[in-house]
Amino acid sequence: MRSAVLTEVSRDDTAPRHTLARAIFDTDDLTTFLTARVGVGPLTNELQYRRLRPPGKAECKRLLLPLDLKNVLVRKGITRTAIQTARPPLVLVSYVAVVVRFRLPEAVRKELEHGSIGLGEALRPHGVRRHVTDVQLTSAADRIGGQRFVRVKATLSLPGAGPVALLDEILYASAVCRARFTGRPRSS
Repeated sequence: MRSAVLTEVSRDDTAPRHTLARAIFDTDDLTTFLTARVGVGPLTNELQYRRLRPPGKAECKRLLLPLDLKNVLVRKGITRTAIQTARPPLVLVSYVAVVVRFRLPEAVRKELEHGSIGLGEALRPHGVRRHVTDVQLTSAADRIGGQRFVRVKATLSLPGAGPVALLDEILYASAVCRARFTGRPRSS
């Protein structure tokens, strides 16, 4: 995974937001990227719901699916700090994932349908690639994590399977308020 370097900055500085947005294009795992760079400790995934529904035309197009596909798996949840020192817990990311179940390895399909494991974590051993399609700076707020910072849309793919999921993620300001992404790659 490619990475960026962090330094101290205030939350009101807009330059780090643009640098962070550019750095997001270079990572295959947003949660691991944040954990390693922001220093918030271990994280946990909380699945809020999972359901099956027919894919929309735009989803079929982006996921290279036949228009008559009956169902995709939709997962919605949050990634938050595992150690709860704040009430409510610090939410780093909220997400909605549209998943093509038949393209997943059987073990991953079972994990996603019966557990709360994060999609990236479940797919990591199978060579998942993240293709960021859109990053938007935002300053709206919501009840889930407070002040929004960046919205990311991405497609996940697996070797030999093609696109397996669409992601819509919100990264919250509380996750990066003390960090600046300079954009310089960290040496390996």
